[in-house]
Amino acid sequence: MFELPEFVTLAKQMNETLRGKTIKKGGRYNEYDLYNNRGKYIRIMNKNAVKNPCPQCGSKIEKIQYLGGACYFCPDCQKLS
Repeated sequence: MFELPEFVTLAKQMNETLRGKTIKKGGRYNEYDLYNNRGKYIRIMNKNAVKNPCPQCGSKIEKIQYLGGACYFCPDCQKLS
């Protein structure tokens, strides 16, 4: 549990560290910020892209299982080694 002096110190450190910095495109399109604004980063390689053409080369997007999750990739643009 934090005490009030610790919160004040942490708040000052956060303000100094984050001042003038912005998050790139505000996060993913399905996430919201503290002001309820939707993110502007649109994912291209996701579950909806499987078997659709790659926007770069036209090959079909594939899905593989990796460490308990899923990865979506273009087999031509992103060669697995």
